[in-house]
Amino acid sequence: MPHKDTFKLLLSEKVKGIIWKIVLDDMEQILLVESRTEQKEVYFYAFDLKSNRFLMKEKTFEEKWLIGISGIHKGIAYFYAFENEFSPGRKGIIALNLYTQQIAWENYNYVLERISKDGILAYNAKIQPKRFELLDAETGLLLKNVRQEEIYEYPMVNNAIKIPESHFEDEITNNFQKLTINDLTVKASYLKTNNSVNHILEIFKEGNLIFTDYLFTDIQKVAPDTFFVWFNKLVYIRDKSEIVVYLL
Repeated sequence: MPHKDTFKLLLSEKVKGIIWKIVLDDMEQILLVESRTEQKEVYFYAFDLKSNRFLMKEKTFEEKWLIGISGIHKGIAYFYAFENEFSPGRKGIIALNLYTQQIAWENYNYVLERISKDGILAYNAKIQPKRFELLDAETGLLLKNVRQEEIYEYPMVNNAIKIPESHFEDEITNNFQKLTINDLTVKASYLKTNNSVNHILEIFKEGNLIFTDYLFTDIQKVAPDTFFVWFNKLVYIRDKSEIVVYLL
């Protein structure tokens, strides 16, 4: 029977609540997780895959619920606050150095538009129409004003991740996601057993099954996002609340 010892396990961590968001720092290979609970609490976890250690676990802020991750770059995580409980609008920027656990800078009047390699593109929410500014990523200080037609000069920092192709049909057991990397094929599919449907992850090498894990048991609907590969590392969520990383 194939088992999970086939590949090296780098991370298996159950979080509080359910995993809401995952963001990645390609430069530092840091994986940052946002989780939320039914009690309206939000927690953050940062794992350094270069040194295989947590930089933070169950991190909270003074605001316990209306805060989330905007992004992460070069070891600095950027958080935002919601305007209020009933609005998805964002406000404020909190820059947290993940290595020191110190707030590098914060600005509650600005909204982060995107993170670029040249700095943080943001605007003052109190000024309309939007007037974009390029801020220093480490200090939050103004570098330059950016006209609307100049925004394309500051493309968003993207992650070097490989996303599986999806195949969807009405019958749940005919749905799957599949990704081929090197000589491996990673596949997430749905298996009906008795009166329940289980979501499983399998890895094949030259057509032979060499790895199996359960993503979720007794599911009711198709999960749109199941796994991805990042720097030759397989990343997926188990039971909505456990982040798992294997070195392929």
